[in-house]
Amino acid sequence: MNFKEIDKIIKSIKRLDDEKKVYLERMEKLEEKKGTITDIVYNKIKGDYDKKIETLNAEIYPLVEQLAVQKSEVESMLNEIEEELAEVNIKKEEIQVRCDLGEFSQEKADEMIKALDDENKERFDLFNKLKDYSEKMDEVLQTNILMQENSTPDFEEPDVYVEDIEDKTAGNNMEDVTPDDIDESFETKTGIQTGISNAVDMEDGTVFDPSLVDNKEGKTMLIRQPKLEIIAGGNIGTEFRLKLGTTNIGNDESNDIIIDNPTVEFKHAQIVFEPEGFKIYDFNSEKGVYVNGVKVTEYVLNIGDIITLGNVQLKFKE
Repeated sequence: MNFKEIDKIIKSIKRLDDEKKVYLERMEKLEEKKGTITDIVYNKIKGDYDKKIETLNAEIYPLVEQLAVQKSEVESMLNEIEEELAEVNIKKEEIQVRCDLGEFSQEKADEMIKALDDENKERFDLFNKLKDYSEKMDEVLQTNILMQENSTPDFEEPDVYVEDIEDKTAGNNMEDVTPDDIDESFETKTGIQTGISNAVDMEDGTVFDPSLVDNKEGKTMLIRQPKLEIIAGGNIGTEFRLKLGTTNIGNDESNDIIIDNPTVEFKHAQIVFEPEGFKIYDFNSEKGVYVNGVKVTEYVLNIGDIITLGNVQLKFKE
């Protein structure tokens, strides 16, 4: 484990975070002045600050990703060492109990326990060091999650809807429309109202869902279901397409996504498609669910997030 590299990443993130906080505070002050200054001045200053915050985010995000990966490695090492030290502590407990039962003196028991401590000193020291670093990394990652939530603009609906796909719709009959036709016509994944009442899976993983309708104009969106890709702890590169509903994850065959790894539990996690996006929930697992190195009970996933279940890491991707 390269602790110097972790220190370097944390130092860089904190420096950029401090600079970002300054601009976020200035943005708050600017909002307070909004009614007392001209729109031209307000928009110019706001534009400058938005660009600066966007630039800082572009620098921070890759570092946060690196730190999240390092955090997952630290957690894996902690789990391994914790299991080893648990065995050592059991041996020490056994020695003391045998001493209490009169098999040997307390002096002899102390000698034996000290010998075990000395033998495993490096492991104990490494465990404590990893635990300290885990807490430091948690703090930095959690701070960035909160800052991201506070600085994320409200979602705006796309400006472009597919009003018509000439020569392809045949009277709004989607049977004549292929995903390639839509991709060639528009870069955005938007569609037309067809009279279809149920979500339809298309060949490229896109789902045509008429339940997502714009109230004003009755337009229907096409949604591409995201995927999870194993990047560590299993068959690296294996991908799983999420459902527009509930996707259960665990090592049992009853799950939608089955991960054959002993550190992944029977039913470990669940991902649900909700109005705000795909949200992951912990199934009260013993080892927990981590997103970007931070333990969560529920979390709305963003593209690029790293999910850790036991020793397995999965990337949330398009």
